[in-house]
Amino acid sequence: MKATLDFKNPCYRTRHFAERADQRKLPVDVEQFVATWGTRFRVRDCFCVFVVRENLPPQIRKSPIVDRAKGWLMIVAHDGALVTCFFNEQTCKRIRRAA
Repeated sequence: MKATLDFKNPCYRTRHFAERADQRKLPVDVEQFVATWGTRFRVRDCFCVFVVRENLPPQIRKSPIVDRAKGWLMIVAHDGALVTCFFNEQTCKRIRRAA
C-alpha cells in the first residue's frame, strides 16, 4: 500500500511496520487515514504522524474514523519508509506539547 505524506517519495511499508501493524491490530483503513490526514511532527531523524482533530478539515472532524484513528501513531523515515506503529494517546499528547 502506498500513501503520501508530502514527502518527495511515496510512503511504503517496511517488513517491520507490516509485522507491528499486524501484531498491534492496526486496521488498514485507519492506517490509510493517518497516512493521508495525519499531522507530521519531526522527532530526531524521523517523523511521528498521528491525527490531530483540530488540523482536520471541518467536514471530517466528526467522522467515526477520526475516533478510531485517535491515539495511533506511525513513525516515518525521511525517505517515506513506514518504520513502525503503535497505539498510545499519551505519547501523542506529549509530542504535541513538545512541538
